[in-house]
Amino acid sequence: MSGTRFGFPPFAASGDDTFSNGYLYAKVRGLGPVEVSAGLVYEDVLAPVGLLPPRDAQIGAADVPFEDNKVSPKVGVSVHATSSTVIRAAAYERLNPAIGRLQTLEPTQVAGFNQFFDDPGGTSSRNYGLGLDQRVSHNFYFGLSALNRDLEIPEPFCDAPDPLFGCIGQTATTLVERSSDDWLGNVYINGTVAQRVALSLDYAYEERDFDFTQVSIDGSFGHYLETQRTRPQVRVFLPMGLFAHVRSSYYDQQVEQFDPVNVADFTIDSEFWITDVSLGYRMPRRWGTVQLDVLNVGDREFTFYRSSLEESVVPARTVLLSVDFNSP
Repeated sequence: MSGTRFGFPPFAASGDDTFSNGYLYAKVRGLGPVEVSAGLVYEDVLAPVGLLPPRDAQIGAADVPFEDNKVSPKVGVSVHATSSTVIRAAAYERLNPAIGRLQTLEPTQVAGFNQFFDDPGGTSSRNYGLGLDQRVSHNFYFGLSALNRDLEIPEPFCDAPDPLFGCIGQTATTLVERSSDDWLGNVYINGTVAQRVALSLDYAYEERDFDFTQVSIDGSFGHYLETQRTRPQVRVFLPMGLFAHVRSSYYDQQVEQFDPVNVADFTIDSEFWITDVSLGYRMPRRWGTVQLDVLNVGDREFTFYRSSLEESVVPARTVLLSVDFNSP
């Protein structure tokens, strides 16, 4: 489909990007099979949201900052129903900074649920999770979990949006609040089948119903995303410190978009397998490891939209060599 391209004059600006917080966490034991974790976090965010418009949104950047502060409560409960069964639940809030992942001693999880996501700067989230972990035998485990995320996302906007094309071709002048209702689910089973062989299989599900601006390169606006991933994995630990990992990942993604030119909704479907291989060696006396990773061994090309699965999906064969040394 042909489309119109928009250009912007050179724009030079600088914006403050700061994040400060203070936190207090506590665990309460001695309640029989119940363990409670709770926390209070004060978060203060100043993010140059106007300088970072959504990718491919074709909105001109401007010095439009977002500033907010809040107290975010955290509550998690783990119930050891039996010696082999754990039921988990959590409810927590978070105000996300714009400066990416921070080096921090703050717990990254609440009752086993991740609370650090790669959300846009200034995103306020309310999160509710429920999970089950079960030991089947001394060497096999399975579990499942579900997490609902209610997001409020600040986004740069313009004074006079077009009824069909929004702010495409214009410069950001203000901020508006967008939303996203996300569901994340996971089912896993793993264990050892021999002295040196471990197997695992996990399934991940993601559903996002949103109104923030996600624009494809052809100018279509996305508003719904569903991603399913199934991943079998084999790990082998050989004598003399050698090891090998092989994993394959099957992705099935559907993205619903709106075409402003033809004023119609349409769906993009994408299904593909990719395989990653790792070979490594553990040095004697725990001196370190040498590891060779080959990602996307088959050099598979595919279409994949931004996802919350917190992983990198590489659309080309990639070879990585890493060497890690430990202090004696």
